[in-house]
Amino acid sequence: MKVKHARVPLSLAVGLAVMASTGAVEATQIIDNRSEVVSGPVADDYMVRNRGALEVTATGSTQGIDVRSRSTLVVNGGEVAGSGTQVGVALSDESSAALVDATVSGGTFGVSGNTQSSMQVQGGTIVGNNGASFTGGSTLSLSAAALTGRTGVGAFMLGGTLNALQGSVITGQTQGVQLRQGTTATGGSDSSMTLDGSTVEGKTGSAIIVRDSADGNKGTVNILVGNNSRLIGGNGNILEVTRGMTADFTADNSQLSGDVVVDGTSTANLLFRNGASLRGNLVNVESLTLESGGRWAMTQDAQVGNLSLDDGTVDFTDRDTTPGFKTLTLDSLEGSGVFVMGIDLASGTGDLLKVTGAAEGNHQLSIASTGVDPVEGQAPHRIVETGGGDATFGLLHEIDFGTFLYTLEKGDGEDNWYLKQKPGNVLTPSAHAVLGMFSAAPTVWYGELSSLRSRMGELRLGQGQGLWMRSYGNRYNLSAGSAVAYQQDQNGVSFGADGTLPGYDGRWLLGVMGGYSESGLDYSLGSSGKIKSYYVGAYSTWMADSGYYIDAVLKYNRFRNRNDVVMSDGRKTKGEYHNDGLGASVEVGRHFKLDDGWYVEPFTQLSALWVDGDSYTLDNGLRAESDGANSVLGEVGAQVGRSLALDNGSILQPYLKVAAAHEFINSNKVKVNNNHFTNDLSGTRGEVAVGLVAQVSEVLQLHGEFQYSNGEHIEQPYGVNLGLRYNF
Repeated sequence: MKVKHARVPLSLAVGLAVMASTGAVEATQIIDNRSEVVSGPVADDYMVRNRGALEVTATGSTQGIDVRSRSTLVVNGGEVAGSGTQVGVALSDESSAALVDATVSGGTFGVSGNTQSSMQVQGGTIVGNNGASFTGGSTLSLSAAALTGRTGVGAFMLGGTLNALQGSVITGQTQGVQLRQGTTATGGSDSSMTLDGSTVEGKTGSAIIVRDSADGNKGTVNILVGNNSRLIGGNGNILEVTRGMTADFTADNSQLSGDVVVDGTSTANLLFRNGASLRGNLVNVESLTLESGGRWAMTQDAQVGNLSLDDGTVDFTDRDTTPGFKTLTLDSLEGSGVFVMGIDLASGTGDLLKVTGAAEGNHQLSIASTGVDPVEGQAPHRIVETGGGDATFGLLHEIDFGTFLYTLEKGDGEDNWYLKQKPGNVLTPSAHAVLGMFSAAPTVWYGELSSLRSRMGELRLGQGQGLWMRSYGNRYNLSAGSAVAYQQDQNGVSFGADGTLPGYDGRWLLGVMGGYSESGLDYSLGSSGKIKSYYVGAYSTWMADSGYYIDAVLKYNRFRNRNDVVMSDGRKTKGEYHNDGLGASVEVGRHFKLDDGWYVEPFTQLSALWVDGDSYTLDNGLRAESDGANSVLGEVGAQVGRSLALDNGSILQPYLKVAAAHEFINSNKVKVNNNHFTNDLSGTRGEVAVGLVAQVSEVLQLHGEFQYSNGEHIEQPYGVNLGLRYNF
């Protein structure tokens, strides 16, 4: 495209050309009340004035461009490079510019605007010693663009407006953006800034600094940081307000990290909304509002004038920057929100909310749980102080302090709030879990034993030696005393081999067995335990021709125990230990044959189990120690059944068993931290079972049984075992 130039006298043109060729001066092309298009490289400056119009295309390039008196500039992919201290693109007197994917560089400033001028930047880059300067009610709008101050500030707004959208990045070697009051000469207007999904960074200074004008004018700056925008301050400050200025700062759906520092002559009002958050310190902030999910994570002790909450949260528990507990001091408090705090009752220290004036509204405290007990006899811990008002404080969730739950209560005749142990010695989830786990071994052991006991019908039908296998599943609902209740689900498999020996007046059988079971413990509210049990044993059965029998079992177990606990504040803790168990069972009964294949078999059984004690610590600090989980169980009952011969030679033996069992041990001692408890599963329970033994062939037998029991401390809603035996 042809480049059009303004017509000048021949003598002047020759002089300018000579000076340009020697480097003495650069030509300035003047566009006065007309339009021009630059589509190639031009080593000249441009001045556009009196409603003139200049366009630089993608293949065009120029030196600096000065746009005045309501003129317009379009740079569409082209390049503008101001030389020396020259501004790349300078607007004045209500002029406008549209830069699209342009590359603009300058000296003192990359771009500038004054007197109600406006610049729209879509993509591209702008670079200067200072990125931009807009004053006198002028506006700079960036969209997906980069604005950089090489040695100074990313952008100066002196009574101007800055908008940065769609991933724009504003970077200054010192501050990111200076928002200043306009001077009297330029109208003294306020500055404002809106960030939408964009970033402002000060490499060595704050991201944003607010200050008065050069001639001392003061006013209010409005700042909106929205939609995941970022503020980065090299000195740790995202906002500084100085020299008598006021800053109204709003963060919307953005997560910010850094401090807000206000000098003693200035004012800052902060609003965080729609999930916006700040992790940092507030210095001399007049008011803070947290609403619709707004959150402030304190990094050190802080003092704020008025705090207003509407579904907002203040978090004291960030210990990374400043270790130890924190105090938040407020002049006043209102609204409804949550304070996340930490307490160490073992040392009597913790975070403190202190309102020197009136506190209003309804607020909740979320206090971190711990497995460590407070010092015995310690006075209630003050966590909230107020100077009056009608505020109420409650707990967002119950609080675990070691063994027992704590609650929040207002002091008698005071405006302060204290943490106290909940009446009734209510156990924490951690204490509940360790007590439950220590009591679970007997039901694990007896659940495994039931699969061996149910084989008696097979022994009567079969002869000789054989191999057998059982799979089983049991559910127990247990209450082991000390307000410890839980549900236990067990699944496992047993296998064994045995053979018969000739004996006086009957048969004598010897066998060995082994197996594995896994039990899941449900303590409710998300806490659970798991016991993996590995076992081996030996058994012997004598069956007399007269119907009497004696059945004896000796079984060794290795238990691997693990607890996974959800504390009252939702955090998780865990711990595990291993221990051993050794048990024996002897059953004596008699088999009476009745007419038509019926039989009845009364029996009595005595079982004893020893499980060694152990100790372990959950990773929240709770210490648990058991003297053991022992059991002595007596049982009396009878089994009634019938043998049915089928035409194909198979034999079916359905049966019904009814029994009463009594647990004698009631004093398994457990210590949680320094608190003593007794796990007690003693008492009587009734049992009923139905089953079927099938002699399918001379060598193969199948078996199935369903069990139910209920008593004072144990209910077994179901127990199922299925198995087979192969004789040879």
